[in-house]
Amino acid sequence: AGGDTANVTSGVDVARFSVRSLSAKDDTATFQFTVKNDNEFKAYVKVNNEKGVNNNEEYFDVELNYSEFEVEAGGTFTFTVTVTLLKTPQLDESGDKISALFGIEFDAQDEPFNA
Repeated sequence: AGGDTANVTSGVDVARFSVRSLSAKDDTATFQFTVKNDNEFKAYVKVNNEKGVNNNEEYFDVELNYSEFEVEAGGTFTFTVTVTLLKTPQLDESGDKISALFGIEFDAQDEPFNA
């Protein structure tokens, strides 16, 4: 959508995205990310919640449809991130929309995570 961006940091398991298209309470923006496993073994992937970024929690909620998943050797896995505007912002005179920067960091290993 207008002004929304997403990218994945090469060599590091980090997905970053920003949102500028939301203007009214309960508006949403959706991003899809695909994780590719270039290794010779299955990867077990888990979101590291302690390293996540949402620099505007007053206005935005971020939800992933998976917080933990497996990616077969040489395979891919796609997950969805939904950003929801929690309240309608008061816009400044120029009509600038409120924006935020988000980041999701993953931990990956070759064996299941402990429950």
